[in-house]
Amino acid sequence: MAEVGFSISLLITLAMTAGAVYFLWRYIEPALTDYAGNSIRGRFWAMICSAVIILPPLLVLTFDLDPYPSHRSLLFAVVARVRWPLLSLFFATLIVAFIALMLHVPREAPLSRTELDDLKRLLDKMEKIRAREILSRAEPTPAINPKELDDLNRLVDKIQDKRKRGGRGDAHSVN
Repeated sequence: MAEVGFSISLLITLAMTAGAVYFLWRYIEPALTDYAGNSIRGRFWAMICSAVIILPPLLVLTFDLDPYPSHRSLLFAVVARVRWPLLSLFFATLIVAFIALMLHVPREAPLSRTELDDLKRLLDKMEKIRAREILSRAEPTPAINPKELDDLNRLVDKIQDKRKRGGRGDAHSVN
């Protein structure tokens, strides 16, 4: 009777964990692929998360084996064995959610104060250049001063360089 109860408990636990993995896979695999940067790393993390969901309930099921089975009904034996694996399934799902949360990288990083100031200066220079171009269409004078154009190009290069190096900005600055 104990073997039958354990077998039924094992089948229920496997069905519940496989169902949880099947349900979560279609959501977690694309999200982890996006977070990890490519499909191979994303699939790796999805497999790790699947193992975290499947293995703890099976391990907890073995902890609940009673060395001295009492003469209870089959239903109580199954319920007694299934309760801990299902609880561990819940905690395993929380672990997977924590892993996914830790891998999340915000797509829009805030600008630091210096980057914001550089962008404002760039915008001011762009407005001046546009105004000169509009005036140059009416007058036969040169449209753009080469020195200002060089300053403008240096500013753009500086901002792009900071972005490429992964500058996330100053978290304490007020934007």
